[in-house]
Formats: sequence, structure tokens, C-alpha cells
Amino acid sequence: MNLSPFAWFSKKRLERRVEKSWETFRFPGIFENPPNVTVYCGPGPASTWPGIYLACSLQKFYRNSTHHLIIHETLADLASTLPWQPGLHTYSTQTGQLSQEIPAGSLLFNATTDSTGLAEVVLAISPALSVAPEGCDSANVRLRVHTESYPEKVFGICQALGIPPDRKWRPSVPPRLIEAASRILAPVSHRSLPYILATSQAAAVLERRRAELPLRLVILDGKGRDIPEGIPDGVLIALISGASAVITDRDNIWVHASALGVPVLGYDRRGVFQPWGKPPPRGETGLLDEWAELLRRGW
Repeated sequence: MNLSPFAWFSKKRLERRVEKSWETFRFPGIFENPPNVTVYCGPGPASTWPGIYLACSLQKFYRNSTHHLIIHETLADLASTLPWQPGLHTYSTQTGQLSQEIPAGSLLFNATTDSTGLAEVVLAISPALSVAPEGCDSANVRLRVHTESYPEKVFGICQALGIPPDRKWRPSVPPRLIEAASRILAPVSHRSLPYILATSQAAAVLERRRAELPLRLVILDGKGRDIPEGIPDGVLIALISGASAVITDRDNIWVHASALGVPVLGYDRRGVFQPWGKPPPRGETGLLDEWAELLRRGW
């Protein structure tokens, strides 16, 4: 199969081949032993964490390949949670303007249907193929995955390609970021007591309804915040990873906590949270019910 970097798989052609003889279908040979594997993470945690999860499984499967990660410069610390550090290629405002070049002919992956910035990356690095879930317009290999929830969607991408997904892996925040978080929580001792991390609006619901709060409540935002404004995202994920539980009405905090495997309660008033595991409630009653359930179950 001879495909240019800008070729498109025809949905109609693929459907005909599947109907007649799916067993004879073969992915292009580059999938067997690519010299370079690149994962693109669009701007924001909702694109970056799925990319990190995908990069982990790809690192373990393509052990002889050189791995690259395209990531927004403010989220570059998330790459340090991977088992092995890939080559980092950061961008700021233009996704096609990378801090370091990537060899042409790479096998490029995008873990979400969000194609923001992907077309610019394809033009910049000239990959052999661009792979993404069905619905991503800037990929020429689109995989049908029968779930919208993460990280299961990433596992589905891997399975569609015959790559064993690492279902047990969870990100590990490096000590340097944990130390930076400890200096904020306990400036003198650098040893913080167990805490619940919460956004002000979500915490206000629990306090107003007199919910049980067995641990110190650390407020992330608002007027009475305990965390300085504008901390780097690397320190933010360290604060989240060190919490006994997280309560939030902010999508980015929901995604961070879910990806890190921290017990998290989302207060999704507008119904915009990216699906990670169990959908969060949209009302106060649902939030209180899930909080009570978490307290009974423990963390």
C-alpha cells in the first residue's frame, strides 16, 4: 500500500473491503517497525493526558523506535510522568513551529478526535501516516473505537492496531515536582498533612450543605485560595497527585485528577467535562451523594 503523507483513506473503500474480506486487510508495513514514533498532544490537558497514556503503550510496544512527543510548552512537565522520557518537541502558539525538528517519515499518533493544530503538525514534520480515532479530520488513518471515555478510548486505539495497551499504568509524578508542591503546602517543614484539594465553587457546595470534611481543605482558586495564582502545570499536577481526594467544578482539574488516578468528584454544571470513568454529576444533590459514597468507601 503506497500512501503519501496527505492521502486519505476512503471510508467507502474501507467499508467495501471489510464486507468482502476483512481477514485480508493489512495495515501499512510502517506499523510493524517504525524508525520514529511521534505522539501529538494538542493544547490543554484534555488532549495531552490521552496522548501521554497512548505514548506509554507505544513506548513499550515499539521498543526499538525513537519516540517523540509534541506538547504545549506549558504542559511539558506532564511528559516526565512517563516510564521513559521521549524526545520533547514543544510549541507555544503555532503547533507547526516546534522547538526541535522531527525526522520526516515518522508514524504520527493523535489520541483524541480533536484535530486542533494537527494539520499544521502534519505539514511541518511530513509523517508517513497520521493515526487518530474516527472523527479526527486531519488524520489519514482513522480508527473506529467504541467508547468515548478515557483512558478506555486510548486502549481501543491500541487494540485496533494490534498493540497491547498497558491498562495498569498510571502516571508517576517526579520527586522534583512533589518537592515544589510540598514547599507551597508546608513552607517550613516541606511535609504536608493529608488534604483534600478543591476549587472554591465546589467546596462552597459542601460547606453550605454542611458535608463532612475529615481532612484539611486546600482551596485552589478564588479569594480565599491557599495556592498561589499562576503556578506551573507541573506543580499543579503534583498538588493534585498528593491529595487524598479532589473536588472540582473545573474541567482541567477533573482531567488532571482522573488521569493521575486520584479520587475525584466533578461538579459539571454545564455538562462540558471530558469523559473519564464515571460521568460527574451536574447538580448539588448528585455531588453530595457522591461525596458521601466516597467517605463511606474511603480512599
